[in-house]
Amino acid sequence: MKIRKYNLELDKNKHPFLVKECETNYNVDILNTPLLIADMANSLYRLDKQAEEYCYLIALNTKCRVLGTFELAHGNDKSSITDCKGIFTRILLTGANSFALIHNHPSGDPTPSKEDVLITRRIQEAGRLIGVELLDHIVIGDNCYVSLREKGLVR
Repeated sequence: MKIRKYNLELDKNKHPFLVKECETNYNVDILNTPLLIADMANSLYRLDKQAEEYCYLIALNTKCRVLGTFELAHGNDKSSITDCKGIFTRILLTGANSFALIHNHPSGDPTPSKEDVLITRRIQEAGRLIGVELLDHIVIGDNCYVSLREKGLVR
């Protein structure tokens, strides 16, 4: 499958549109488990190796095929900032039915912070309002990950 990484730009009327940043061939056709999502993020974006925190959005169709990926935030070694409006602008422009969030903890400990859990719940609720399902929020550490869905924090 080809995985496209997009960026958002504004047209002359200040309306956002998608611009393909790069395209990579990836040997998995669907991303329907936390392990597959984590492996893809580590393979393509090296999240398990980054010295700073990165947050990515993976927009998916109904069969869990990737419609596009986006770098949402790039922070320091302790945090990054993610906002709902930016997430859903990208989701709506791709026509996604579902999505996953994934970010790394440079400390190596993938335990979700209270802020990770709170923002995930807020994003999940916003998705429900517009009919787009948050499949999971995955936190990457050193050679491991934590799925908020598997922990019962995403329902």
